Amino acid sequence: MGKALDAVQRYIDAMKAKDLEATLNCFTDDCIYYLHVGTRPFIGKEYMRKKINMLWPHQVTSRWRIVNYVEDNEKIIFEGIDEYDQPDGVTVRMPYMGIYQIKDGKIWRGRDYFDMPGYLGMTKGEHNEWLHKVADTMHEKP
Repeated sequence: MGKALDAVQRYIDAMKAKDLEATLNCFTDDCIYYLHVGTRPFIGKEYMRKKINMLWPHQVTSRWRIVNYVEDNEKIIFEGIDEYDQPDGVTVRMPYMGIYQIKDGKIWRGRDYFDMPGYLGMTKGEHNEWLHKVADTMHEKP
């Protein structure tokens, strides 16, 4: 495991544990994080604190994971599955891709890419055959 994957895995583990201080400690003070490219980024740790506190009530348990990645010590490009259960019992299982840039062992810039309409449908309990197919086949090897 390289430095970039280690930094991102610390972030994922802290989010899954709902440990706010550990989560924020995964980022540099001057971080910019796009939870979804195309929407307003989280700029700085205080804005991240506010937005994370708004996200967590919608996620009872998380099985968020990276499936495939390439990295060097300064960046990682990865695909994964953001999977969690909502308080209403609906399970969201969303494939996504991201690129994170690392500075001093912490996330400096992060950009996640996913299908927002498909995601919003899943949060309402809609089954999306094609997004689930992507998630199901990420582990395939030639």
